[in-house]
Amino acid sequence: MRQVLDAITAGATGHRAICEHTGLGPGMVEAALHQLERMNMLEREEIGSACPSDGCGSCGSASTCVAPATGRGPVFLTLRRRTD
Repeated sequence: MRQVLDAITAGATGHRAICEHTGLGPGMVEAALHQLERMNMLEREEIGSACPSDGCGSCGSASTCVAPATGRGPVFLTLRRRTD
């Protein structure tokens, strides 16, 4: 999880970028992101309305988006400091 946090802090903006920065596979990155959410250190906000109506081919985020694989649209990832 520390590697994923470090990647996001360093500016990684998508799953692919986090994988490249950390050397971790997509499944491990997704598991770390979910755990960080459960720990209230990361918050996801779906922005599904941002998907273009004509599909992923015309989207500028198509190379980093997980929407085709997960069935959901893009999300914002926000790091938050723990308050405890």
